[in-house]
Amino acid sequence: MRREAFEQMLKTQDSHWWFRGKRRILGKIIEKSVFSTTSFPKLDILEVGCGTGSNLPMLARFGNVTALELDDYAREHIPPMQGVSIAKGWLPDGLEAVRGKRFDLVCLFDVLEHIERDEDALAALGDHIRPGGKLLLTVPAYQWMFGTHDRILGHYRRYTRTRFQNLCIRQGYGVLYAGYINSLLFPLMAVARVFDRFRGEGSSTGTNVPPFGLNSLLYALFSIETFWVPCLSIPFGGSVVLLCGR
Repeated sequence: MRREAFEQMLKTQDSHWWFRGKRRILGKIIEKSVFSTTSFPKLDILEVGCGTGSNLPMLARFGNVTALELDDYAREHIPPMQGVSIAKGWLPDGLEAVRGKRFDLVCLFDVLEHIERDEDALAALGDHIRPGGKLLLTVPAYQWMFGTHDRILGHYRRYTRTRFQNLCIRQGYGVLYAGYINSLLFPLMAVARVFDRFRGEGSSTGTNVPPFGLNSLLYALFSIETFWVPCLSIPFGGSVVLLCGR
């Protein structure tokens, strides 16, 4: 990712409705489908591609977190947190910092689309998941939405649920839950991405924090999805989410 993208992330990750809503939904999935199924009081968690650390406080609620990030600027701007260790790392070939270690939960949140060799990345993660452990992933949905936003962030591709499931199955994972999130607001997101394509400018709609009232409304609408994940799978949305077992 470009330096500008990380700088924008730092400005918006604590307040933007998208980041806040996604963290709430992912926290719900971990609580119901991972944490509640273990007898241990704390999980050992690995997040690869943690960026500027926006997900780490949420993950730390469930256990001890090891976070890997390739970009030096992003790592340097992650504040110290109890129970969280941060190291340089990347997929598929940069996991030396966790060599020989296995985790109860491995997380990739909007990371796989940045990796050219996505199948190799998934294969590499398998060696770091304990028996009975889980892999939780999110990726942006629908290749037809690929545009300015994706190019700014350094994406190689977007996915459908079926394509993403098959990708994980080929690497030996069992899919425990597969669905889309950001479903209620998906029509607005789709319009924004199409608008970006025709506008042809070097910026992406929706990356700045909206005015307070609108931001709060969008967060509330996005957060409604916590009432049905991970029990109900909606057939469309802005992102694909998969929970896999090894």
